[in-house]
Amino acid sequence: MRKVGVGVIGCGRISDRYLDNLINMFPFLIDVKACADIIPENAENKARQYGVPKACSVTELLSDPEIEFVLNLTNPWAHYEVNMAALEAGKHVYAEKPLAMTREEAKHMIDYAGSKNLLIGCAPDTFLGAGLQTCRKLIDEGWIGRPIAANAMIMMDVSSERYHKAGVGGALLDMGPYFVTALVFLLGPVRRVMGSAQMPFAEKTIYNRNSPDYGRRFKVEVATTVSGVLEFDNNVIANFTATCDGFRYWPRLEIMGTEGVLIANDPNMFSGGVYVQRRG
Repeated sequence: MRKVGVGVIGCGRISDRYLDNLINMFPFLIDVKACADIIPENAENKARQYGVPKACSVTELLSDPEIEFVLNLTNPWAHYEVNMAALEAGKHVYAEKPLAMTREEAKHMIDYAGSKNLLIGCAPDTFLGAGLQTCRKLIDEGWIGRPIAANAMIMMDVSSERYHKAGVGGALLDMGPYFVTALVFLLGPVRRVMGSAQMPFAEKTIYNRNSPDYGRRFKVEVATTVSGVLEFDNNVIANFTATCDGFRYWPRLEIMGTEGVLIANDPNMFSGGVYVQRRG
């Protein structure tokens, strides 16, 4: 089996999970060739930590003929620019979520990749895990009858400033993809969406005692509680709420059917308990 040469762009916090998996779980398939970051020291540190042979600029990484695939772990507002640069350099792309900050940008990338016969993918991939695969199997086998409605929620107790900045997109664009992906995987395409977005607080306080910014107040720039109604092609209706204004981490995904109810595992995870209550 031929190994695939991969270059990592963006060496922040999430890069540890990706690099650990790429190098330690898939050494027979993946060869991480280089790390790049807008802050050179970050790329150098990750390359040293994980034994990656090269830390370099983004331009140098994209011009490396041995790198076939780019893993884009930059901040959300940079996803479109970096993804397009990689595609234009003839590289396949996998990006952290969201794929882009707007639907139009995402569609342009997908269309461009298709025209160049390049692959483009995006997190989350948790729907490939045992939990949601089990849920899909149960629905397909008729354990809950015909799906009628769904209810999904991700509530978080977050005082991190990044969740409240316009460039990140709040709880909806950061955590919402896990739940929307799970809903589409389990129930099929969505034909219409209606929604409401609210900003309950104009300012918040950083209350993480381990943070050097503990006690500092900051302005909220985006809606931090967003709810939507998703109408599926098969006439299933789903309610979905994403908020970082709650008191704890509380994920929930339920599918109601004519013969029972399916309670899924946390869509943010690959596994976890799956529960079914059936008629009688």
